[in-house]
Amino acid sequence: MAEHLGIEAADRLLTLDEAADIIQMSRSYLSREISKHHLTAFKFGRAVRVFRGDLDVWLRAHRTGQGPACGPGRPEQQECRVMDDGAAERAALAALDDDMTRRG
Repeated sequence: MAEHLGIEAADRLLTLDEAADIIQMSRSYLSREISKHHLTAFKFGRAVRVFRGDLDVWLRAHRTGQGPACGPGRPEQQECRVMDDGAAERAALAALDDDMTRRG
């Protein structure tokens, strides 16, 4: 429905239940992440909403392996590059900022 109105998927507001379904985690886990300021959310009274784009950035920040060199069946001499949470989040936010700047 949102795409029909010209709203991009990243700009779509999700309920906490929808966001929890997407990442296959509990609603209470997301609530804790929001209360710790690890995930950006909007509160309207008791209703909580998360932008899909913010959820994607948060997910990328929690990714442990980068690139195709990581994973089962890969040669042992290839190392997986693991970023600390802060570096991954900063990189994801910088990429999002660049994208938003290009959109104007």
